Amino acid sequence: MKKISCCFILLLCSFYCYSQSSQKLDSLKKVLAKLPKEGRSFVGDTMRVGVLVEMGRNDNNDTTAIKFFNDAIRISTSLNSEKYQYHAMYWLGKYYKKNGRFFEAIATLYQSLLIAENNKHLKNQAICLRDIADAHTWIDQNKKSIPIYEKSLTIFLRLKEYEEYVDCLNNLALAYYGLKDYDEAIRLFEKCMQYEYVVKGKLSEASYLSNLGSCYGSKKKYLESIKYFELALKVFEKLGPNASVYLGVTKAEMARVYLEKGDINIAIRFANEAYQLNSKYYGSQLLANEVLYKTYHQIGDNTKAFYYLSEYLKAKESTEKQDKDKRLASLKYQYDNQKSQAEIKILNLQKKFLIGGLIVFVIFVLVQLWNTKVLKKKNALIESQKNEITQISDELQVLNDSLEIKVEQRTQELVEANKELIRKNKEISEALFKGQSIERKRVAVELHDNLGATLSGIKWRLQAINSDNLSEKERKIYEGIMGMMENTYSEVRLISHNMLPAELETHGLTGAIEKLIKDLNQSGKIKFLFISNNFEKLNNQKTELELYSICMELVNNILKHSEATEASVTLTNKDENLFLEIKDNGKGMDESNTNGMGMNNIQNRINAISGEINFVSNIPKGTVIRVKIPYLEQV
Repeated sequence: MKKISCCFILLLCSFYCYSQSSQKLDSLKKVLAKLPKEGRSFVGDTMRVGVLVEMGRNDNNDTTAIKFFNDAIRISTSLNSEKYQYHAMYWLGKYYKKNGRFFEAIATLYQSLLIAENNKHLKNQAICLRDIADAHTWIDQNKKSIPIYEKSLTIFLRLKEYEEYVDCLNNLALAYYGLKDYDEAIRLFEKCMQYEYVVKGKLSEASYLSNLGSCYGSKKKYLESIKYFELALKVFEKLGPNASVYLGVTKAEMARVYLEKGDINIAIRFANEAYQLNSKYYGSQLLANEVLYKTYHQIGDNTKAFYYLSEYLKAKESTEKQDKDKRLASLKYQYDNQKSQAEIKILNLQKKFLIGGLIVFVIFVLVQLWNTKVLKKKNALIESQKNEITQISDELQVLNDSLEIKVEQRTQELVEANKELIRKNKEISEALFKGQSIERKRVAVELHDNLGATLSGIKWRLQAINSDNLSEKERKIYEGIMGMMENTYSEVRLISHNMLPAELETHGLTGAIEKLIKDLNQSGKIKFLFISNNFEKLNNQKTELELYSICMELVNNILKHSEATEASVTLTNKDENLFLEIKDNGKGMDESNTNGMGMNNIQNRINAISGEINFVSNIPKGTVIRVKIPYLEQV
């Protein structure tokens, strides 16, 4: 009851509009008749959408009102106008909410919210969210409504729509009131009051004050409750006759507080004033009659108590029939019993047993009739609830199907975006490798043509020196320099050739390694053997170049450090993997040397092609290095 009276203050304007809807509907029908036929022009059809929406809002017949809205949605859809489609969809949701069809309201308002989000219209998004939260509140889903209200409030505040913000803030406070979190409700109502330039001297100010009074009354803090009710009354009285309805509701709330406080006479006075102010609105009458019934019953005036209880039950009949019949029957039985006792005292003792037996029989019959009636009503209520649950289940299934379709669409979009990203990454990788290859060629040419030519010139000049004229010591230095020049020139040629050997591009990895082994064997220092078992040319030039560079680095280590006489290089395809094995019969590798710069370079190259490397030293003599990479990822 407290929740109904608190929310009722905010809804009376809609009842006032309802009373004027019939006259406005007739005017709108005349306007519709004068418009061009549907499909003749864009302007005419947009005007038709607006008129149909207004007709739906003002029609009191569910069937025709919903038809008006659906016609407006159909026309706006054919126009491909999301603006007018949103307008029609939103007001259909509002209509469902106003008429208590809250699940339909939520589903429809979510559709209008989606249109607002597509158009990035923030204010419409905030309004839809607020109305969705309102619908959840009316079906006692206050916990679910609170986060939706908070989203709406964030947008209103961002847009500086302070009037909408305060209105939504008030509704959030009512949700906390419904959860009996009175402290939070009070904090939010007081926050509404802080926007004085929005609410000062208006109907909303009095409403917030009255709501604060209800909150404090629910907390049994009667003095604070009465203080806020009195402040609300002053604002209502200044607003004049237009606020008489709200004034009556507030006085009815005050009557309830005084009744709980124990001030019976004051409670009766305020309840009577509320009753007289709002004879045509059931909201204040409902609470006033309840207070009057309780007060008169408390002081023992059963006649008046019976009268006001009857009035209270009439107003509440649509929602609480069972409770009405039970209270009315109880009070009537008490009244009849008192009357029967007065009559029994007048009768003589000879008729006492006969009357007593008759009363017992009548009571028995009434109890049986009452039980039968209650049972029928319970069965009807159960059947009604069953039908309602079935309807809600169907509506939830529709919502669930809609959500599944949206999730599937979003998933498909993400899959396509991921494919595009993979393609772009591949293009970038190929472009990077191509650039690296070009740069390798350029550096190789520079080394061969410039540095190689310079070294050849230096060697030629040194050869011009007659070593016969040199001393023994100078001759040794001269021969050492010439040997170093020869080695340096060979190193430069080898580096320039192997940065991007022509054989790698023309004959692939196998051809390049065969050329490398042939060149190494010409030096005569170490005998190298190359073995290729079932190895096919790779389509991935980057992988071939990285493997060739790894092979070069490892062979160079053998030449410099192994002290070996024989070595082998083996390429193999096995179990969907590619293996590069380099073996020598030298002194073996010190495991502490596996973290040097050269080995780090090798490890970085292996990581770049998703491979792995394994070192086996001194088994039984020499070193075996195995490199494994996934073959399928490289072709």
